Amino acid sequence: MGIFKDSLKLASFVVIFVGISIDRSGAANAQTDSEPQIIVYVSPNIGNDRTGDGSTQAPVRSISRALNLIRDGSNAIVQLAQGTYNVSSGETFPLRLKSGVVLRGNESQRGSGITIVGGGDYTSPVFASQNIAILGADRAELRGVTITNPNLNGYGLWLESTSPIIANNTLTSSNHGAFIAGNSTALISKNIFTANGISGISIAGAASPEVRDNLFQRTGFGINVDQDATPSLSGNLISGNQDGIIVQANAKPLLRGNSIENNSRNGLMIIANGFPDLGSPSDLGTNTFRRNQLSDIQNTGNNSIVSVGNQLTPEKVSGNVQLANQPNVNSNSIFKSPLLSPPSSISQKTINTFNPNSNNFSKTLARSRDLTPITYKIIPVPNSVVVKFTSEASNNVIPANPFVVSDLPPVVLKPPTGEPVNQPIIIAPSTIINPANRSLNPSPPRYRVIVPLTSKSSITQIRQIFPNAFPSRHQGRQVVQIGAFSDRSIALAQVRKLSQSGFLANIEDLNP
Repeated sequence: MGIFKDSLKLASFVVIFVGISIDRSGAANAQTDSEPQIIVYVSPNIGNDRTGDGSTQAPVRSISRALNLIRDGSNAIVQLAQGTYNVSSGETFPLRLKSGVVLRGNESQRGSGITIVGGGDYTSPVFASQNIAILGADRAELRGVTITNPNLNGYGLWLESTSPIIANNTLTSSNHGAFIAGNSTALISKNIFTANGISGISIAGAASPEVRDNLFQRTGFGINVDQDATPSLSGNLISGNQDGIIVQANAKPLLRGNSIENNSRNGLMIIANGFPDLGSPSDLGTNTFRRNQLSDIQNTGNNSIVSVGNQLTPEKVSGNVQLANQPNVNSNSIFKSPLLSPPSSISQKTINTFNPNSNNFSKTLARSRDLTPITYKIIPVPNSVVVKFTSEASNNVIPANPFVVSDLPPVVLKPPTGEPVNQPIIIAPSTIINPANRSLNPSPPRYRVIVPLTSKSSITQIRQIFPNAFPSRHQGRQVVQIGAFSDRSIALAQVRKLSQSGFLANIEDLNP
């Protein structure tokens, strides 16, 4: 009976028009049928999951509620207003996309100001229990949102044997931006993957997704390709990571037209039976490897790799790699990523009035589902900052607290009780890059998370979040130490978790 009532509510705001489908190029195509399209409006600020029906006048508050109002396979859009979507706003994680349904925020700004923060337990049929924010579905679309999973070893997006379109999003500040496995043929286009601790995307199983025109930056591994995966990687900018691309196990990715540069270790690292396709005489690779610190290509695997038509520095190629038809290297040339191009015009049409700042909702929505690029700017995070997250701007940085400095008792390799050190982290579920060379000992702690206290009750509240946190004093000021961590991304995850409860935390660099 409840489902029937929900259907009656939805009937009051069904919008009927010629449907739109997306081909693999991202172009919008008119459908011949006239199936009614449902648009469910969501606002975490003024919506109400109990009384809202998803109309412009009465939006629901959570994505979870909106998805519950829509049957699987519907021709529907869930339209998100600005704000933060988390447990406090009523979300139940993981969010499970539905077949044929579009979850849409602000595509033109890559999800700026529309932030999904959280994660929940998901039992994979192959990879056991994982913590993920969003679970994909066939023919679903995810567009114009920012995704962060602050949980330890959390995944922002999980696609296992499902093939949605993921376009114009920002996946940031999770340990893993996205994981693609099974027989997925997903399209991953024009997204920003930045500041993810372990990997931007990990691709495993027999997955063969198309990953094109994305930015991978400030991450451990930009792209990790494992097991029997055969993805197509094209037009991506992979810059400022530890390693650009890892190819391991029996993976056979196709690399075309990528720019892999300024990574602190290797541009492309090949392990075991990894066998990347770097071009042929009839189909040049046209990848650019530039200013990678250790090597442009490092092949420690078992196969002889042929590179045809790629720009690289021969002195920075190691292992069994044969070079052919190599263009002249120009280290000063600029890679023209689609993400850096000026936005082209988008055909606009008013679907419904939708203003997140008023009860009447007045907003013009883009009817086109074109994968239009935008201009972006990424600001590096200093080594020691206080980070404050709000619903309007999840990346605001304010000056460091002057009362929290680095002369507290030093962190040691075997810390005292109450000062936990994170355990070694794997790249993807059940995947270790090079077991023969991997140390069994955890890395020494390098980052410490400290919270300046303003009241005694804060200690109790923080210990409800981190039971092992312990108080200390410095220069007459009381602070609480959350823990010491060898990986900065895990320290950042604790900062975000604290921020959700209203606490500002400081990350200190250590030299144990």
